[in-house]
Amino acid sequence: MRWCCRSFESAYQHAGRRGFAILIGKDPVIGPYFVWQHRVVDRGREAELQGPLEMNVITDTGLLFCPWCGKNLRRFYGRHADDLVRPDFEIPLRTPE
Repeated sequence: MRWCCRSFESAYQHAGRRGFAILIGKDPVIGPYFVWQHRVVDRGREAELQGPLEMNVITDTGLLFCPWCGKNLRRFYGRHADDLVRPDFEIPLRTPE
């Protein structure tokens, strides 16, 4: 796989762990999409949080361009999006009903 930059690759490999990561998904309507995800805890440890918490455990923010090198992500990764999708790491997109 060819990456737009090392920082993007590193963030993609970091998925599921506490901190920031890059996720790639594919939707039948919009096509490939890119998410910058921040996790407060590692994947699978969310249930260990106790007490009245009013915070986001996972935050997903959509991306159009690489935050490090500025490449257009859909143009750069669009053909390979199917190979990069890992749906178990993200909160699915909700479509209006």
